Order: sequence, then structure tokens, then C-alpha cells
Amino acid sequence: MLLVFLSLPATLQARHLVGCGPVFISATLPMSDILTSSADQYLAGACYLRQNPTTGENRWFPDLPELQGLSAIPSEFSEAGADAQFQQFGIRLPIRRFQQFQLAFVADYQQQQLKSELKENTYWSRTQQVIAKGQNLFIERQQLRYGIDLTLLDAQQPLNTLRIAYEQNKQPVHIQQQQPGEVEVLTPALFNITQISGGYQGHHWGWNLNWLVSIGYGYLRDNGVTLFKDSGQDSRFNQVRLDISALYRWRLSQRFSASLGISSQAEFFNFSHQADTERYQFNNSNALLYQLQSGIEWFF
Repeated sequence: MLLVFLSLPATLQARHLVGCGPVFISATLPMSDILTSSADQYLAGACYLRQNPTTGENRWFPDLPELQGLSAIPSEFSEAGADAQFQQFGIRLPIRRFQQFQLAFVADYQQQQLKSELKENTYWSRTQQVIAKGQNLFIERQQLRYGIDLTLLDAQQPLNTLRIAYEQNKQPVHIQQQQPGEVEVLTPALFNITQISGGYQGHHWGWNLNWLVSIGYGYLRDNGVTLFKDSGQDSRFNQVRLDISALYRWRLSQRFSASLGISSQAEFFNFSHQADTERYQFNNSNALLYQLQSGIEWFF
């Protein structure tokens, strides 16, 4: 990597940074309210390559891609202990600069695993068994999101980022049977979401207050178990997500800086389309993720 950085042309100098640092994470899984705790905590290490995009002539692939990677390590903060898992990887690839705008491809992948006790006797459809109340169960979520990002390169504007994205999720979800006396159900599911987002992303010394509001529409479907298909369940939902971060960056020397910040992601899933006559019902659900992070950065 150092050889690549040293060979960059002068036009790219001092507009990129690479950094690493520790991260504390607390993450809640949506649609898992049958668990005693649908949240867990993780300690992680993160590294990233970022850019400060600038205006200029129209050009294909005007900057280096932005990269980030984060992986959790087992710690006493996690209820899952040594089995705790949390990984996150992302890329933002600039495709085209149109003087004041930049078009980029964005993608990120996230994997989380937690362990928690069941609140009630629960039918686990993957093994077709009823698991007793109080038993521990591992739950895993995988999330892949990709799309197109249009950024206004004038960072002084209150709204400088528009994004269209498609999200794919895989995790077990909790559904309620409508028949009296029936046990709760936990079943593996896939859900896809189409999103449109708008917000602000800054690149300054000192405080950077960033935000992104996303509105999505999706639906649940079976993952290896034909539970939804047999019931005729209408599992469409609306999604709203808010990403907020506050980051402070200060210069240590000509090439080095430090950063400290907090970020939060709140999601709400609303199943307003389902009919009361269906066999299964989905509860509206929330998910919350926040991170405390710090890092040492090198400018080039």
C-alpha cells in the first residue's frame, strides 16, 4: 500500500487519508422480540481509506475508492462471549465527476451474531422443533446493500447526498400465530428493500455532523422453509432509517491527524399491509445500532 501511495500523481496529494482505530458497538436485531435481549455489544478494530472529493473537469474514475473494514473481537461486553461476531465492510467507488457533482457506486456488507434466551416456548421452523422457554439460541443476520450515490461537491450545502439502493437481508424473524393457544414461531427469512435516501456528508477539520434519511419498501419471503407460502401471508412492509454521526477531527502534524466520534443508525419496520384474517401476523419492529470510535489517520 505504501508503494501505491508514493506513486500517486501530485493532483491526488493530501486529499486522502488512511486510518485505524478501536470501535465499541451496540447492535439490536429487528423482528427478534421473542428473545429476552435482541441486542449485544462488541469491541472491534476498524481500518478505512477515505477521500475529500473536490470539483474539477469532467472525468471518469476521478478518485481512489473509499474502503472500510470492521471486525469484532470476543470481549466481556458481549453476552455471546467468545462466540460474538460482528463484521462490516464497505466500498464507495467514484465513477464519474461532473464538475460540481460526483457519481459513485456504493456497497456495504454486515454480519452479526448474538446469543439470547427465548421468552416463550418457540417453534424453530428450521429444525421443526419446539424450543423451551429460557433456552439459549444463536441468531445471525446478514445484510448486503448496494446502489448509486450522487454527491454535490460543495460541502457547504445542507443537503449534498442523494442515494438509491437495494438491500438484501437474511435472518430469522418472529411471527405470531393467530390461533389461540399456539406457540410462538421463529423462522429463517429473506427480506429485500428498495431505498431512496438524502442527507449531508462533510469532510472538515473540527466537527463533522452528518446525517442520512432513508425511506424503503420491502417484503419478507421464506429462506428454506415454506412457512409464508403455505399461509398466504402478505408480508410487505415500509421502512424508515435515520443515520446520524458526529465526528471531531484534529491535525496532529503535516501528515497525521486523530479522530473521535459517535454514530447511530435507527430503523423502523411497519407491517401496515397485512390482513387480520391471515394465519400469521408480524409485529412492527425497531433496530438500533450505535458506535463509539476513534482513530489515528495518515494524509497523503
